[in-house]
Amino acid sequence: RALLFSVQLDFTVTEKVSKTIKKMAPHLHDKIDNNWVISREVISKEFLKAFDANPINSLKLFDEHGLLEILFPDIATLQSCEQSPPYHLEGNVLNHIFYAFEQTESKEYKSYFPKPISLMTKLGILFHDVGKSSTQSTDDDGRKHFKGHASTGAELTKKVCKNMSLGSSEYYPFKCDALSWIVKHHLFSIEHQKESRSKIELEQLFFSDKYPSESLLQVMLADLMGSKTGDKIRSTEPFEALWAQLKEMAPNGELPAPL
Repeated sequence: RALLFSVQLDFTVTEKVSKTIKKMAPHLHDKIDNNWVISREVISKEFLKAFDANPINSLKLFDEHGLLEILFPDIATLQSCEQSPPYHLEGNVLNHIFYAFEQTESKEYKSYFPKPISLMTKLGILFHDVGKSSTQSTDDDGRKHFKGHASTGAELTKKVCKNMSLGSSEYYPFKCDALSWIVKHHLFSIEHQKESRSKIELEQLFFSDKYPSESLLQVMLADLMGSKTGDKIRSTEPFEALWAQLKEMAPNGELPAPL
């Protein structure tokens, strides 16, 4: 809660409070008679409030005080998951996530999505590459690859979401399957550019009230814009092509409203 107040109200965490947080943090996993001393729902509520207020600052504060590794180790480990040029000059995966969040405030991003992004979109950006640590490989030229990280990340997201009761928080109730769906499909615009999908599939994914399609589109764009590339590589081309096609398909040129 101290970190929540720091993020929401721009308070400074004193050295004394900081030391106490670091000392007590491991006890968040304490149990009595096989029951959590502090429920996952309470922890998730405080985390989501802080994260929603300022994703980058909250993650850095949680990491600085050892809470990221304790509560979300699969996110914390992304700091040591390096990526290769020319598509990821920003470095490790967590740096990429931070840079993706920064892009959501850019003029280019807001030309597509002028309204503030939802907490579902923010969570999608946070988890979209969570599968990279467990799928990382290195080829003979030293380049890093992450084959299958989207589907692996989707399963991992579902597991983390349920274990931490993220979707059960009264602050922002949602279905873990919806967040997992975003992670699973966050590479869709790139895949669609390589091998065009049918209009039926596009309609099922982006013109149905079954899925959080607007959040998926927002995550896709943040992911591409959050990838620092060489001068000759236009990272957002796959999204731009998909967006234009969806606009042509949409009644009156309007995409479906968010869930």
